Amino acid sequence: DVTNPLLGDDGATATFGPQKGLLRHDVPRLDAAMAGMAQKLARHTAAPLTMVNQPGTGAAGGIAAGFLMATNARLLAGFDFVAACLDLKDLVSAADWVITGEGRFDESSLRGKGPGSIVRLAREAGKPVVVVAGLVEVANPPPGVRFHALSRQDEPLGVALPQTATRLSEALQQIGHESCRIV
Repeated sequence: DVTNPLLGDDGATATFGPQKGLLRHDVPRLDAAMAGMAQKLARHTAAPLTMVNQPGTGAAGGIAAGFLMATNARLLAGFDFVAACLDLKDLVSAADWVITGEGRFDESSLRGKGPGSIVRLAREAGKPVVVVAGLVEVANPPPGVRFHALSRQDEPLGVALPQTATRLSEALQQIGHESCRIV
């Protein structure tokens, strides 16, 4: 569901490791270990190591690279597959508003993840779109997209999580009130 390659500055470790709690200073060490595993898999399967540079090989912690190298699989964008199965483009076109979200909406969300792809579909259809997320960390937000963060950047997860239902309800009420004023 993402376009990240396996390794490097935009790779699985650098992009998703810190989201999952990996300390920034540990990223190079883990990325090097990932590169070592990719080299072993390439040798074992006789697959070219350059496969790890393909967009999407960093998906699911690098399992996409493993499948590609071990089975010569074809990578297919997960969002495109699910969107086609659900006729999502038609559903978005028929909607008055589109609301999407995830736990943490950041730059990686806009690189093929479901919520970012829904934002893209809504914008293409000219629909108002709102993102509700636990945290919002987007340096260059797409024009016309409204964001509602349910927690503060410095708030501990243990404090924020128990408040999720209440904060989500409040955010949706605010979105509803705002949408009634915008015509």
